[in-house]
Amino acid sequence: TGENIRGWQAKEENGRQSIDITLLKAATGSEHLTVQISRRGLVGEGDLATFAAPDLRVDSAALHQGEIAIRRSRRLDVRSITVADLARADADGQTSAAEQLANNTDAAGIELVPFQSYRFVREQFKLTLSVGKLPQETAALVRMIVRAEDRGDSLDALVEYQVKGEPLYRARIYLPAGLQVDRLSALDGSGAEATIEWAINTEEVDVAGKKEKRKLLTVHLPIGQPQRFSLKLLGQLGKRTKPGELPIPKLDVLDVQRQEGEIVIAPDRDMDVDASNLSGLERVPGMEVVGWLNEQQRPLAKLAMKFRSAKYDA
Repeated sequence: TGENIRGWQAKEENGRQSIDITLLKAATGSEHLTVQISRRGLVGEGDLATFAAPDLRVDSAALHQGEIAIRRSRRLDVRSITVADLARADADGQTSAAEQLANNTDAAGIELVPFQSYRFVREQFKLTLSVGKLPQETAALVRMIVRAEDRGDSLDALVEYQVKGEPLYRARIYLPAGLQVDRLSALDGSGAEATIEWAINTEEVDVAGKKEKRKLLTVHLPIGQPQRFSLKLLGQLGKRTKPGELPIPKLDVLDVQRQEGEIVIAPDRDMDVDASNLSGLERVPGMEVVGWLNEQQRPLAKLAMKFRSAKYDA
């Protein structure tokens, strides 16, 4: 594009692609043209796991110099493996303007972040990049309060993601059987409310060789969370099969390398509670977890347990 362009034509020539540009009038002094080129494919795989940066050459130019700015997706690990006839530089105003133009005309679905900038003073520079997906080593800390009451049982849950590697763009959790979610909110690493989109659907999963239907909560994050992210969930548990027994609610956080947490039982004041048939759970002596309970919750807590994986029951 440009104010003085009549037309242009792309063609293959000597193993390279060239563009012939026809101007409306002869250029004098200076001329500004904007060329947008792209190479489509799945970056980080196949031919796009290692590739050369674009080398745009201008024929018949006595002086050939400029800048090249590299931006990357937060989900990719990008490295420069071959650098020749290039010098590291800070992106100047002209490069920033080109980046803004790219954002406006071919915006990336995931925010791009600066990686490196280079300056060149002649053509035929070499810049080879390697790209791969960032590993994700995310852990989940789950804290639950089960409110056992005659009029109905409820669950307050906080799932805190500790993100390492690839930022978190999606959270998936298998919910306890019969849970009806009344409220769901999210906080980013700074403690500010995060924008989310969520849905619940039913999936058939294999549990100990048997098919079971489980509710799957899927949360999409328009802005990837790079360090910490929390989900707060409040809901009503299903009706008890036996009035005096309550199966322990199970939250199964998917796509994490480690899940651990604590469960606090807070029944009505005139109700006694005990746990039996513990599997994958340990009693917490002396209610050591009360540190994360608020002043209103502490007097109601009568039993606490902790787990080291999602495979627990009581």
